[in-house]
Amino acid sequence: MKIAAPRGMQVWSDVVRRQPRDWIAVDDDFLHWPAWCRDKYVRTHEHEGISDPAVESELRQRLALMCSAPAPEVKGLGS
Repeated sequence: MKIAAPRGMQVWSDVVRRQPRDWIAVDDDFLHWPAWCRDKYVRTHEHEGISDPAVESELRQRLALMCSAPAPEVKGLGS
């Protein structure tokens, strides 16, 4: 029986593999996120998802920052 890795670790692995210019993770699963990628994580409401006003506001702010700032260096590569 194969046990799936926690979602935060799955995202981390994908970021390291694909090396995107920038990224945001939007999820309600907040456990097991590597410390270096928590600033890229927007936690959604368990039942309301991104329609929760606080989540929507945070996501809009993160997207605005991501689209207006120069691309950051992807952390964790080569580590």
